[in-house]
Amino acid sequence: MTEVLPFGDDPSGYREVPFARNLAVSFPMDTAGFLRFSEEGHLRDWTLTYDETLYVIEGELTVTEGGRAVRVAAGSACFIGAGSTVDYQATAGTRAFFVIRP
Repeated sequence: MTEVLPFGDDPSGYREVPFARNLAVSFPMDTAGFLRFSEEGHLRDWTLTYDETLYVIEGELTVTEGGRAVRVAAGSACFIGAGSTVDYQATAGTRAFFVIRP
């Protein structure tokens, strides 16, 4: 289960949403928010139509592209360019901040 709180939503807590499987996502403007994985999560073969920067606050996120895995631990960030096809894998309890630019 992934929890997402985009800016502008109620800041008192995270909103529960199902873990993304096959989403068609389009962002018309810059978007930012927080992710929290209450359990281990894995999203495979996700092709980004936007640039994304992820900053891991707590836990660990692994981003894999073309067989190359990058481990993003707490206190670290990564940038993923538009057009990349990646796998995301997060450990339970991982919290991250994301910024998306169309």
